[in-house]
Amino acid sequence: MQIRNFHHLKIMLLSLAGLMLVMFGQVAYARTATTTPILTDLSCG
Repeated sequence: MQIRNFHHLKIMLLSLAGLMLVMFGQVAYARTATTTPILTDLSCG
């Protein structure tokens, strides 16, 4: 019973960590997408 609960907790923690990674990745991608045109404009112009 204890082992099963621990396994369930581990799955919950893994899914939570994956969700946080996805959210962090989306935020980082949004920042990169918004800052990249400025960088390319500076390098081209």
